[in-house]
Amino acid sequence: MIRDAAFPRGPAGPRLAALLLPAAALGALLLGACEYHSSARDGQALRREQQRATAPDQVSRGVEFAIYENNHPRAVVEAERMERYEREDSTYTILRPAADSAKAGSTATAAPATTAPATAAPEAGRAAANDSSGRVTTRIYDSGSEKTAGRDNAKRPTGRERGSSNASSNDSFSNDSVSATIRADRIVYRDAAGRFDARGQVVVTTARGKRLEGEHLTWHEEEGRITTPGFVEITTPTDRIQGYGLRADENLDSYQLGRVTGQVTVEDAP
Repeated sequence: MIRDAAFPRGPAGPRLAALLLPAAALGALLLGACEYHSSARDGQALRREQQRATAPDQVSRGVEFAIYENNHPRAVVEAERMERYEREDSTYTILRPAADSAKAGSTATAAPATTAPATAAPEAGRAAANDSSGRVTTRIYDSGSEKTAGRDNAKRPTGRERGSSNASSNDSFSNDSVSATIRADRIVYRDAAGRFDARGQVVVTTARGKRLEGEHLTWHEEEGRITTPGFVEITTPTDRIQGYGLRADENLDSYQLGRVTGQVTVEDAP
């Protein structure tokens, strides 16, 4: 049988109650403080673990990142900073200018592409092209070119390989076989897919005098083609057109474009 507890009557009762209540309150405060400190430590440990999980596995500065195919360069990227990420599901490389180093340590998932207005993107692209300093530059070489690109074949890797070293002179590779040059604020290269994603004031110039300007461009290495999800402007010696959703070969010799506007020169029949 359980009976109701009661404080003893008389002078001792109130004093006993006065002692028991502060002790209980103090215990609650101490318990709360322990839980707070434990939670703070757990939060700090979680943040450190997240930083380790998203940090690059390798960081290099002043690099020349090269892709080779059949003893010849397929692409050469020059950047002030290279971050290499090796994850269970993918391996990728982020190439940035030095001014972008404050963003280092972020994941390779780039910000969603923005659709630039028809009047804004070309102006931004021209400004970027006129001043290529502090930008990431990619030179695309003709696929299957027979040129040695200024290097002894015996010393060149075979197959489809990648490599990076300290930035060297542009004379390391011959410019004769360069089909296009891409300048951008940042490039993400995904190894398995063989795909370059260029973002930020992207400007492409080809050996035949054609020019493309936009904010986001993807170069598909093995297929030798370029795609863009948003607005682009293409300028040739005779034409200047704008549109959306470009699909083109890497030389811009042939392409498909939606919602096209611009000026096209049509020669009169003799």
